Amino acid sequence: MSSPPSSPSGAPHGASDTASLGLGVALGLTTALIWSAYMVLVRDGVTGGFAPIDMAAARYWPAGLIMLPVLLRAGLRDLGGVGWGRGLVLTVFAGPPFALFMSFGLSYTPISHAGVIAPASLTLMATLLAVIFIGERLSRLRLAGLVLITAGVVMVAGLSFLATFNADVLMGDLLVIGAPTCWAVFTLLLRVWRIDPVRGTAAVVVIGSVGLIPFHIAFADYDALMRIGWGEIGVQLLGQGVMNGFLATLLFVITVSKIGPARAAVFPSLVPGLTILIGAPVLGEIPTLYQLAGLAAVTAGLVLAVGLVDEWFGWRRRRRAALMPADEQDAAATRPI
Repeated sequence: MSSPPSSPSGAPHGASDTASLGLGVALGLTTALIWSAYMVLVRDGVTGGFAPIDMAAARYWPAGLIMLPVLLRAGLRDLGGVGWGRGLVLTVFAGPPFALFMSFGLSYTPISHAGVIAPASLTLMATLLAVIFIGERLSRLRLAGLVLITAGVVMVAGLSFLATFNADVLMGDLLVIGAPTCWAVFTLLLRVWRIDPVRGTAAVVVIGSVGLIPFHIAFADYDALMRIGWGEIGVQLLGQGVMNGFLATLLFVITVSKIGPARAAVFPSLVPGLTILIGAPVLGEIPTLYQLAGLAAVTAGLVLAVGLVDEWFGWRRRRRAALMPADEQDAAATRPI
C-alpha cells in the first residue's frame, strides 16, 4: 500500500502537523515582521542622531550577553565547537562590519530603497556563492527568479539615480548591498564548515560584542548619546539586540523545525513588502511608482529564487504519481516538470 501524499514541505498530513503548521506560520510571520522592523529602526536611529557605531553596539551587545551562556555551556575552549579561527572569520562577515555597512547605508538611502535592496541582494548573493563554490544547480524557475530580483534592484536603485542623480543615495544603496553580501558569505561558510547556525550566531555576536568595546570607546560621541536620551537608547537596544539579534534567529530556527525549510523560505520573501508597509508611515518615506514596481519584481523573484514554485510543482508531481498504478510511477518520476 502506498503512503499518503505529503505536503509541499515534505511532511505527511495529520492533526499534529496542522498544529505545527499553525505555530510555524505564526512564528514565521513574527520573524519577518522583526526583520522588517529592524531596518526601519536603524533608519530611524541614524537619522535621529545615533552614529553607525552606536547602531552596531545596539545590535551586538544585548545579543552577546544573551548568547554568552550558550557558548559557556558548549565550551569556550573551542568556541562551542565552532573553533576560534573559524569564529573570527565568521565575525568578520556577520559581526560588526555587517551592521556598519547597513547603518552607514541607511544614513544615505531611504527605507524604500534599503527595504527592497537588502533582502534581494541577500538572496542573489547567497545563491550565486552557492553556485560558484559548492556547485549548487539552479532550475530554470530559480534562474528566472534571480533575473527578476536583479531587475527589481535596478528599478529601485538605478532608475532612482537616473531620475535624481543623487550620488549620496547611490552610495547608500551600494553600502546596503555590502551588508547582505557579508551575510551571504557567512551563510555559505556555515554550510561549507557544517556549523550549527545557532552556535555560529552565538560565536559571532559574543566575539563581535567584545570586539566593539574599544572601537565604541574611541569613536562614539557620548555627549550626543546623552542628548538623545536613555529612552531612545533602550528602544534601539531592545529592537536591534534582543528582538532582531536574538529572538528573530531563535524564532526562525523553530519555524524551520515546525514546517520545514521549503515552507519557511516564504517568510524572507515577505520582508521587502513589510518593510515598506512599516517604514512609509513611521518614517514618512513614501516609495515612488518605479520603486513599487521594483518591490513587486523583487518579491516575485524571491518566491522563485528560493525554490518555492519548484517545491510546489515537485509536490504535485509526487501526488499524481502516488495515485497512479505502480507500473506508471517510475515513468512519472522522471518526467520533466
